[in-house]
This record gives sequence, structure tokens and C-alpha cells, in this order.
Amino acid sequence: MFHTIWQWTLKQARENGTSLETLGHNYGTPVVGETADWFLNDVHKSALEAENVYQAFANAMTQEEVQEGQNGGGAGMTCHMFPGGTGTSSRVVKGSGETTYTVGVICQSNYGHTHDLQVGGVPIGKLVLKEKGSTVHTKTETPMTGKADDGSIVIYLM
Repeated sequence: MFHTIWQWTLKQARENGTSLETLGHNYGTPVVGETADWFLNDVHKSALEAENVYQAFANAMTQEEVQEGQNGGGAGMTCHMFPGGTGTSSRVVKGSGETTYTVGVICQSNYGHTHDLQVGGVPIGKLVLKEKGSTVHTKTETPMTGKADDGSIVIYLM
């Protein structure tokens, strides 16, 4: 049913002359959080069929672990222009007495330019570009505007 409603919405948007940007800002994903790769894929051309949606829901109910990297919702995602997507991590931390807690994180990244990558204040991205002999984005900084074209990152801490 969602697929049919989404196809109808896209059709109406095209007929009304709605821009891709407006459609993107009004897009709703029926999940808790999601990143999107609007400019990599034609949102007006859905490759999904109803069977794909039903299979995805069935897999979600039986899948024991998250597919990491550029799979599923992480397909096409980047992190500082390196392959991004979905990643997880967990740690067991000691509480009071004999109590321990497992802290889990799931992250989906889709943002950043290589020259902006820093780790502990060290400009790793610029060093990588310099080592590769690249002059791309090493001379000027791209100002962060906080708009959708800057990308996104979704992080859940449990």
C-alpha cells in the first residue's frame, strides 16, 4: 500500500511541477531515522515493486544483525568522500558493584569533504590529499551552511 501511495504522490508532484529540491524537503521515510541520496538516484523512477517492500519487512523481522557498509539504507552513502553507510559498535562498561552495561551505537553517515576530515584535531583529510598529490579542496575551505547539501549523519546511542 505504501508503494502505491508513494507512486501516486510522485506522479502528482511531477504533474504539478514540484521541484526535486521541494520534494526532497517534504519527503517522509516511514522509519525512525534515515539519510537520503537524492542526487544520486532518480526519485521519480522507483525501482521498487510491492514484493520488494514486503520482502524488506519480512527480512527486518528475522534478520539477526545489521548489514553494515554500503548496504540497504547505506547504499550510495559517503563519509568525507570515502565509502560510508551504516556502522555499529558496542562496549561493555562497568557500573557500580558487579553491574555491567552494554552501550551500543549505530551510525549512518552521508556527509563531508575529504579536506574537512580531522581526527583529534589532526587534519587527516588534507594530509591524505597532499600525499596523493591532489590539490582539490586544499586551498579553500567550503563554508558549512547547515543546509541539506552539506549531508547528514544519523547516530543512535543505546
